[in-house]
Amino acid sequence: MGNKTSQKVLLELLKDRDRWVSGNEIADSLGVTRETIWKNINLLKKRGHQIQSQKNLGYKYESSSKLDEVVINFYKNKSVDHVAVEEQVDSTQMYAKNYLATHQVEKAFAVISEQQTQGYGRRGRSFYSPKEQGLYFSIVIPKPTFEINQVGLITTGVAYVIAQTFKDFFPEREFKLKWVNDILMNRRKVAGIITEAITEVESASTQAFVIGVGINLTTPEFPEELQQKAGAIVAKNEPNIDRNLIAAQLISTIVDNWQNYLDGSFLSEYRKMSIVIGKPVTLQVGTKQVKGIATDVNEYGNIVVKLDEGQVKAFNNGEITKVNLDW
Repeated sequence: MGNKTSQKVLLELLKDRDRWVSGNEIADSLGVTRETIWKNINLLKKRGHQIQSQKNLGYKYESSSKLDEVVINFYKNKSVDHVAVEEQVDSTQMYAKNYLATHQVEKAFAVISEQQTQGYGRRGRSFYSPKEQGLYFSIVIPKPTFEINQVGLITTGVAYVIAQTFKDFFPEREFKLKWVNDILMNRRKVAGIITEAITEVESASTQAFVIGVGINLTTPEFPEELQQKAGAIVAKNEPNIDRNLIAAQLISTIVDNWQNYLDGSFLSEYRKMSIVIGKPVTLQVGTKQVKGIATDVNEYGNIVVKLDEGQVKAFNNGEITKVNLDW
């Protein structure tokens, strides 16, 4: 009873987050005693929820130091069926794909974890995912409809809406986009994206699209090999931020904008935020390296490069391994 009651108390506080709510008011709403409310408020505090208590006023919810399934699902939009919260997984991408293998999915859902032990990005590269310092989640879009030439728009579109959502929460910071899947702040990577299509062998159709997002939110330190490349959005000494609210907003916005990725309506703004357009770049395409000036991101989300040999070519895959920002 305690666990279910504490969830109900939490929901009552979230519904009236902008005002003080008395213990008697919550007790009457839930049909329990005032003492039960007091016990469950303390239980919520022990679980990491910051709840103000003041005599003659009652309680007021602030935030939580931990990811909480009740809170995230309270804030998410109706376009997302459910967000599962895990303490630790090998990878949210693997979690989502394993779930798809055994469940019929009709509506977008997501999984987010406090920690990943085998988080990965493009080209199988590991993504550093320390406990309670970032946001690591995967979103499943079931039965997506898109043309093959639109695939490049999905990763670029997701990167753009994430950067825009960051601006809502951190308006004093400037975020840039590095084709195709990196979001940068102060020339350091603060977020990365991976998109994977899950196909049905029998029908040769796409069963689902799985979008993985890794964000360095408050990570104070990185492994030596990442120290010059990666950074965190929020410094350790800054005020607490509400990871649950940010996660819910990001997941909802990514799902809500699905059709906008496919029509490319975001591309003009994406180009303005690009850190590579007009710069010399080195692009790794499979085992081949190409060098030139990045001139555009075209209508399909592909990077256009004027090669050193003079030829202008669009690439729909690959990774920019070097960009000369001081050029």
